[in-house]
Amino acid sequence: MAILEESGIERESFRAFIEAGVAWRQLVRNQFGPSVRASILDHQIRRTLATTGTEGGMRVLVSEIVLPARDPNTAVASRERAVRIAALQDEDEFAAAARRYSIAASADRGGEVGWESLDALPDGISDTVAGLEVGEVSNPIEYEGNIAILLLRDIERVQEGTKEALLIDYALLRLEGGVAEAAEVAKEVDDCGDLYRFARNLPEDRLIRDVVPSPELPADVRAAVAVLDVNESSTELTRNGNAVLLMLCERRPALKSNIDFDIVGGQILNLRLSNTAAHYLAELRASTNVIDLTN
Repeated sequence: MAILEESGIERESFRAFIEAGVAWRQLVRNQFGPSVRASILDHQIRRTLATTGTEGGMRVLVSEIVLPARDPNTAVASRERAVRIAALQDEDEFAAAARRYSIAASADRGGEVGWESLDALPDGISDTVAGLEVGEVSNPIEYEGNIAILLLRDIERVQEGTKEALLIDYALLRLEGGVAEAAEVAKEVDDCGDLYRFARNLPEDRLIRDVVPSPELPADVRAAVAVLDVNESSTELTRNGNAVLLMLCERRPALKSNIDFDIVGGQILNLRLSNTAAHYLAELRASTNVIDLTN
């Protein structure tokens, strides 16, 4: 604060600036968060993970206690209770308090919440959780008309992930009718399972289905699947002079873990919320009439 004051920035102005930013982010998450989250499909996350990997990050396992604070009298009582809860040192005591006092849906589970990508948590909540040690209880957090107290139960850190960490499940159907026939077949299939219907009376080597780590794919197949979503197809490849229908069946991590998946999903969510907020702000500015009261 001393540095700000030396620069001519008043304490109240800086506080108002921070509070406005927090309020804006909360408004955007409340108004657009559910719809934006619902618009992010699994195959979009897999495609992003396949083409960019992940910069790494962490996911956390927390328990929560949410106390009501929407009116002054309730807020006073909840603040006093929150201070006592924040002093708890035992997970069992925290779980008992959650069952007794919390208004969150997790109350029946002792406040336990499933694994969450740290990046996907709301601003303010994520910063608080990031500063906790495993087993530590947070100070009370006033958020969206409630008071939250969090217990960090576990944390998993993930190193930088790359597209080479993925397994590619793909199918190649070799056809003698050329690109036109391949294009017709592509119109008739919705997923890789449908290809077996077209290969029923063909030699076995005409349909190849394989699951291969991305680096081990043939170069032309790797380049083609890089731009495909799951169950999308390409007719650009050839084999032995014949047209080939290539279909991407699935992308999945080589290791059975959803950490990378969760982290990339959180990154996509934050990016889309940021873009949505920018458009919303532009609309608000365009529809606002500014009246100069100085004249």
